Amino acid sequence: MAKGNRKKNRGPQGRVETASIYRPLVEEAYAVFKAPAPSDPQVCQCCLSGEMRSTFFDHGQEGLPFHYLKDWYFAEPEPTITKSLWTFLFPRVVEAILSGDEISVTGIEPLLNRFPMGNPEHWSDPQWGVIDAFQRTVLMRADVAELDRLDDTICMFALGGWDVDALFDQVFSWNPEVLIDRLWRDWCEDCRPSIWVTAFWPDEAISLAHWRSGRLKTILRAAIADSEPTDTEHSKAEQVLRAIDAPAAH
Repeated sequence: MAKGNRKKNRGPQGRVETASIYRPLVEEAYAVFKAPAPSDPQVCQCCLSGEMRSTFFDHGQEGLPFHYLKDWYFAEPEPTITKSLWTFLFPRVVEAILSGDEISVTGIEPLLNRFPMGNPEHWSDPQWGVIDAFQRTVLMRADVAELDRLDDTICMFALGGWDVDALFDQVFSWNPEVLIDRLWRDWCEDCRPSIWVTAFWPDEAISLAHWRSGRLKTILRAAIADSEPTDTEHSKAEQVLRAIDAPAAH
């Protein structure tokens, strides 16, 4: 999805329009995660204004104002966020992420790390069906969207409890031309070729092990061998391959 098409998915701030391809998933999330309002937003009292805190749950799940959600993410969370609170907030988070609007000034990486979303044992089968569809939709959107770097998106789900190997398996299963173009734009287009690794990884080696893996190099070398030197894909694959051996960027 090119930048010029981003507004087709967006309604008012943090909203997905009725005509968007993401709308059915958003509606399913609200239906499956329908839950009563908790009594406490479970964040630092100094970080969330008294008025916002007292009215935080007055709007229901779908009606939660976008600036309330953004301030909730800005606030320091309590050490443990309860499942009941995250169940209440999750469908609104789904819609906000799929809208493409900025939720947190720090980036997308911490958006799912306040509760271990990626553990299916926490959820009913219908709930996990929505969570899994959401994860796959957002990660697949990263193949063409110019919203965030691919490593940032993978990190967001990894910090939310998803298995890192499984996430990279999804990425490496993309059409090679699409994968190479995505990595070229992240690693080579506007900078000296180098792997982009977000600073939010607890250890950058987690990500680098996959980006420097033989599996990715095999994909790149096959693309080079199957294309003419004058082809754009050939040039991009060569640049991405060179980036793998360069010091990582942050």
